[in-house]
Amino acid sequence: MEEYFLRTMAAPHQARKLSKTAVFLLRQYLLDEELLHDIDLALCEACFNVVMHAYPDGRLGDVEITVRLEPEGFVELRVADWGRGLDWERVRFENPGASAESGRGLFILRKLADALEYGSAEGKNQVVIRKNIGSSAWKNSA
Repeated sequence: MEEYFLRTMAAPHQARKLSKTAVFLLRQYLLDEELLHDIDLALCEACFNVVMHAYPDGRLGDVEITVRLEPEGFVELRVADWGRGLDWERVRFENPGASAESGRGLFILRKLADALEYGSAEGKNQVVIRKNIGSSAWKNSA
């Protein structure tokens, strides 16, 4: 198993760079561009949720991505913050509809992930996105 840690300030431009860096790293292991696109979308949504909701009232904070790889098995992405937590039990994973201006992030994450979890401990909140990936999608160098 391999593991990588990426961290930056929770601001839109920096968070987008962070998710692009994670996808660049994954491109060294994975062949499937559609899969990489889905991972990029999931990371963007998770990071954007941190930027928009974790640090209210202008507070500054960080967003962290942990990438865990089990070649020919899975990719696990952990998106973490140290801000305001989420009441996971009350989360609704429904599509808010075409006219809604927001609220699609967790719905999209649920659709893209094979498993989606949330946890909070010692001030750190994290969403765990797991994608099971068959052997044909991995590069031989993994």
